[in-house]
Amino acid sequence: MKTTWICVAVLLLPLACGEDTEPLPGLEVGCAWFEEANCYRASIEEMLSCLPDSQTMGLLSSDGKSCTYESGHRVIFTEPVELTADGMAGFFWDFELQLDGDFCMAFRQPDDTILLLESGLGLFRAEGSLQGLAIACPGGELYKVSNRDLLFTCEDPDKILPSFTAAWDATGVGFRLSGTGGSPALIFNCSAP
Repeated sequence: MKTTWICVAVLLLPLACGEDTEPLPGLEVGCAWFEEANCYRASIEEMLSCLPDSQTMGLLSSDGKSCTYESGHRVIFTEPVELTADGMAGFFWDFELQLDGDFCMAFRQPDDTILLLESGLGLFRAEGSLQGLAIACPGGELYKVSNRDLLFTCEDPDKILPSFTAAWDATGVGFRLSGTGGSPALIFNCSAP
């Protein structure tokens, strides 16, 4: 499968030329915040019991708008998933996962600087800018990393920083969330129709 990656590092790329004029809101944090229990990890923990069994596969619909599991799980994509190089080029993920019609979680990537994860706890948001990384937790707490280069020095950044991995080829598509401190959480794995 072809794998595409997005990490917090991508969120930290400049949005445009020039400088941000407003400072980031929130409490300044560093690597330790990402290495320990935090609201991103809590959001993932909240939804783990609602995810499809990692040993099962769903079936992508012929129009690419959903993926259905025999277990009653269903992934609904805002934009159809097209398992071609052209179809996946520049693709921004936006989907909701349901179980028997009930909300489990949602992930949205409005652009290459924002990561939104919604769980039963509420909405987690990470946004990169010229100033660094801003984090808004479901409970309303705000955090920031003003020195974005600091995150590149964290131990095991692939395991601790909020990020995702999407893998796809002509046979199917899979999506995982990282930042748990351990193995990534498999959100869905769907075979082509």
